[in-house]
Amino acid sequence: MVDIYRSLYRLVDSDLPFGLRNGKAGVMLLMALYSEWKNQGRARNASARLLAEVAKEAYTLPARLMDGSWGILWTLQRLCDKGILETDDAIRRILHQLTFSCRTSHMAVPVRVI
Repeated sequence: MVDIYRSLYRLVDSDLPFGLRNGKAGVMLLMALYSEWKNQGRARNASARLLAEVAKEAYTLPARLMDGSWGILWTLQRLCDKGILETDDAIRRILHQLTFSCRTSHMAVPVRVI
């Protein structure tokens, strides 16, 4: 796990896409989980920086799980559920707006996938 952390830490300031798979949301998730597991401040700071970037761009992404706003919503909700991310007013607002956006786009498709 330490080797994975070190490899991904090099990507924190790189020009990754914002999604969950191969993107900043995925790196943010790993950094947050690693910081909680190892009580590692550097990883916590990296995840906080990525959170700010990801939250700012989440609304511009398509409504997809692996590379869009649904994946960011899932990531943020997972971190809140685990108690790693404090659910304050700002985070609640982001979660609410992303949930609304995801529901709206889901309702707009002609065929429901359940």
